[in-house]
Amino acid sequence: MRTQPNSTLVSNCITFQPFRPLLSGYGISILAPFQLTGRQLVGMDQFIEFAMNNPLHLGALVALCSALAFTEARKGGQSVSTMQLTTLVNRDAAMVLDVREKADFGKGHIVDAISMPFAKVSERIGELEKYREKTIIVVDAMGQHSGSVGKTLKKAGFVNVVRLQGGMSTWSADNLPVVKK
Repeated sequence: MRTQPNSTLVSNCITFQPFRPLLSGYGISILAPFQLTGRQLVGMDQFIEFAMNNPLHLGALVALCSALAFTEARKGGQSVSTMQLTTLVNRDAAMVLDVREKADFGKGHIVDAISMPFAKVSERIGELEKYREKTIIVVDAMGQHSGSVGKTLKKAGFVNVVRLQGGMSTWSADNLPVVKK
């Protein structure tokens, strides 16, 4: 029986060692779970065999991952792109709530954004009462705090809460205008 490179013959079964660095001779270290040999994807047959032998486990894993992704995406409001943000502000007069620290806000923020640092949102939520009927777009540095702020606002009764996907880093990467104070 002929064995593939980087595999071993163990009692008439070929055991593939999948995490071998590819292109290591060129100074590039890419760890690949599969290797192409001819027309066969080595390692994929093991995955298919696992899936066929454990359909309930695989189904449960897919269901749990889907449920987690859905709840995480929805708990702090829907994510919007920079283009959707500008449309909401221009067409629907949405309000932009910037939850970065004052120093970061001063370095550059979206036009007409209101600054309310993340740590103080719970105690200053009363300042947003006049925007209860409007869409509130939560913006942070990179998207790490906007979900929890959105959840806090929804608990307080604000219905139209969305968050900028990727935060100000996405806004800046798209070369959109910022106001500096």
